[in-house]
Amino acid sequence: MKSMYELYKGIKCLGDLRVVHGIEGASRLCMLLGSPRDGDREVFAVMLCSDEVENATSLDYVVAPEHTGLSHPIMIETDLVGMVYRWQIDKRSGGLSTAVLDEIEIPYRGGSLEPSGTPCMSYKDHRWQWKLKELADLDKLTYLFWEIFWMKEDSSDVDDFD
Repeated sequence: MKSMYELYKGIKCLGDLRVVHGIEGASRLCMLLGSPRDGDREVFAVMLCSDEVENATSLDYVVAPEHTGLSHPIMIETDLVGMVYRWQIDKRSGGLSTAVLDEIEIPYRGGSLEPSGTPCMSYKDHRWQWKLKELADLDKLTYLFWEIFWMKEDSSDVDDFD
């Protein structure tokens, strides 16, 4: 089975901004990255977004409204990426232009745009707890993918994206 890093490395970043729905009523704006398998339209990788731009760390990018089609700036959290099913993804809310996408350094892709915040170095930084809350939100969005994925693996009928 491929590691998550290897899995995301080959995904073309689509840049659509869409609301993704998860368990416990969770819904969040995410940037749609694409599918880990060529031609697959059922499973997508997503990157969490937030409008709490003041919490940006050295792994986040704040993007102005004129580059997204939204009415406010958003923060793209490149460290919070997960897999979801197509049926969890809502209609398009906005999107990033190819020019902006090419500038953002997504961990596996590289880029030239500088991150928007400073490193979050310890739990004493208020952003540490905030990032943990963001991770919990991402977990609610991706839970269904992993629940079904592991159920398939238990039945030894799993496609591990190779």
